[in-house]
Amino acid sequence: MNGGVGDRVAHLFGLAYFDTAIREACVQLEDEIRKYVGSNSWGDRLVEEFVSKLREEKRILESYLRMLRQELRTLFKFIRNDLLHNLREADEVAAYAMLFRIARARSDAAACTQLKK
Repeated sequence: MNGGVGDRVAHLFGLAYFDTAIREACVQLEDEIRKYVGSNSWGDRLVEEFVSKLREEKRILESYLRMLRQELRTLFKFIRNDLLHNLREADEVAAYAMLFRIARARSDAAACTQLKK
């Protein structure tokens, strides 16, 4: 199990630390976006800065940017924050579903940032 979430997340998943693996995957995605934007922001503010930067580059369709914005906001606000601020346990099936969603968003964000090169 690596599938776009990284070795560290895969290791946590293998140890059955499902909630920690999900949280780590979100933090990694947020860190990658933060580095691309060159910002110390986090959460919604970081997502807005990321989308604004992509919008300025004018290489991505507005409809796609809106979809990506909504997905990133959902990941950070409802998945990461819930696991970060509450003692929640995720089972293996839920973890697979959430990690797949995070990996897809990570791949989409990476594709958008690669276009500018």
